[in-house]
Amino acid sequence: MRRSYSSLVEIDEDLRILRLKREIHVENIKFNLNRTRSNFLPALRSDAMKVLKTMALTYAIKRIATKLRSSSTDSQENRLEG
Repeated sequence: MRRSYSSLVEIDEDLRILRLKREIHVENIKFNLNRTRSNFLPALRSDAMKVLKTMALTYAIKRIATKLRSSSTDSQENRLEG
């Protein structure tokens, strides 16, 4: 529905109201974004830490297994030589 204006003052008032409404909406978006971010980041950090721990554990197990295999191979070679 279109509004008809009788003066420039009415137009200016409506424009001022629209600008203020726009600013309010922008601030609401910022607030909601920050709230969502603050709710989301702890879960993201927790998940990232779980992944890093799993990767570190996998790496450590592979290193230990490699060392055990090489020491086992070395001891078997020594037995064969002796």
